[in-house]
Amino acid sequence: MEVVNPKGVYLNRNAIAKAFVKNDVNALRFFDFADEIKIEHPVHESLNFTPHIVQYMEGYKFVYLQPE
Repeated sequence: MEVVNPKGVYLNRNAIAKAFVKNDVNALRFFDFADEIKIEHPVHESLNFTPHIVQYMEGYKFVYLQPE
């Protein structure tokens, strides 16, 4: 997949990089309001975010290549 890095110390611009992901277990389901999610950061808590999907991955491996 392609991802975009945040601007930061190592790269002062957004750039596209390749990333590779593999997991042993992948469970995807609709969010149930019996689930609990808590967003406490003041910038984000006022957005009234409500998830629609929950994804659980086990044995997760992630490889990120430097932007071109």
